[in-house]
This record gives sequence, structure tokens and C-alpha cells, in this order.
Amino acid sequence: MACRFLYTNIWDVGTITAATEASGYPGSNTQHRWHLKSWRSMTITQDQWVKSTLDSQKSAQAVVIFANNLDLISSDKKLYFQGSNDNFSSVPLNLAWQSPSYCQVQFFNQQSYQYYRVYILANSSRQSFFSIGRIFCGTYFEPQRYFADRSIKLIDPSPIHYSESGQIVTLLKTKYREMTYTFFVNDSDKAGFELLYQKVGNWKEFFFCEDTSNPNNTTYYVRIAGFSMRQIHKNYWEIQITLEQLR
Repeated sequence: MACRFLYTNIWDVGTITAATEASGYPGSNTQHRWHLKSWRSMTITQDQWVKSTLDSQKSAQAVVIFANNLDLISSDKKLYFQGSNDNFSSVPLNLAWQSPSYCQVQFFNQQSYQYYRVYILANSSRQSFFSIGRIFCGTYFEPQRYFADRSIKLIDPSPIHYSESGQIVTLLKTKYREMTYTFFVNDSDKAGFELLYQKVGNWKEFFFCEDTSNPNNTTYYVRIAGFSMRQIHKNYWEIQITLEQLR
């Protein structure tokens, strides 16, 4: 069991193209930090793909396909993540999903390609289009030791107002979670956490996989809401990190 911070996203630095794009839903939406701003295909009766073309080969060892409707695909082995250096004349990286879900994650041995794409075979579905909100393709930081403890805070941001007679009036907003993790780490992992915070701060979104043995159900789209370090012994640190799940 391990946890991983997926924050180096090479998908975002590429030029995005797609087989088809519905009006108002371009492939470039898969780079947008608002994960509900999606790419949408015009059809499902022909093979569909969305591709990131990089300026040179770049390394990846993980992919996340998030906020999608691909769990409605009619059967297994219809969804692939692919990598190539010749614009897919050959496909040396070809990962298939057995059971597509709303958040789809795969880890693989680190490889380096110039072209990456999500490829969906034509098939029947309960909807007339394929949709993907956010794609991650890149590398990750994995602490050597699993977190020591975790606390979860459930938050309802809906504001409450009272009428003169005491009745409650509210504007309903989406509930979310804050998850706080405590790690005990050596100097090497401390440096990894510092680099993570340096790269993303408290505003940039990324993915956190809490349990690599069950990634589809334990990978969250988050930002850092709190970060602290405390030295408890020579070359030994307590790291506490709070992640806000993005709605």
C-alpha cells in the first residue's frame, strides 16, 4: 500500500486535438482546472480520441481520466490510454481499462513519448456522446512511508440566514471534504514534500491517490489547504498536509 501525489502534469503543456468536438466542448477543456468544463465528442458510433502533442518526449508513469461519462460504456476493453513517438503509426504504450469509472487511474513503468492520447472505441452507450472533464498524464511523488493518520472534515458551505420569524433560508452549495494527513519522514521525503508545495502552493489543483491498491476509488482532485513541518529528531520530520477536495 502506498499513496501518491500526482502534480507534474505534462498533458497540460501539450497542444490538444480531438477526433470530434461538440460545439462549446473542445478537447482543450481537458487542460482546464475546472474539471466540470469538459471535452465532448459529437458521436459514439465512430472511434473517438483526444490527444496531447508535446514539443519533445516527456516522461509519464500515471494517467487519470476524471469527471467523465465513460462508466456508461457498454462493455469492457473499450477505453485505452496510449503513447507514441511517431504520432501513433505505432502504439508502444497501450493501456486498457477493464471497468471504466468516473475517476479512472492507472500507474505504469515510467516511459517517455511525445504524443499521448485517450482512445475510445465506437460502441453503444446510454448517452450520445463521450465526455471527459480533466486528464492527468505525468509523474508523481510517493513518500517512502505511508501516512501515520488521517482526519476528515465534512463541510457544507451553504450560507444560512434567518427570517424575522426564525425560519431558515439558505442557498444550497456543493458539500466537500477536507482531509488532513500526518506523515513521519526522513530528509529525502521532506524535500519531496517541500518541492510539492513549492510547485502547487495553495491554489493549483492536482490529484492525490490515497491507496494505490484501489486507485479508482481513492484518487481525489484537490488543492493544498494547509501545510506544516516539524522536526522531531535529527533527519526526521513530521509533515502535516490538509487537502481540500475540489467540487
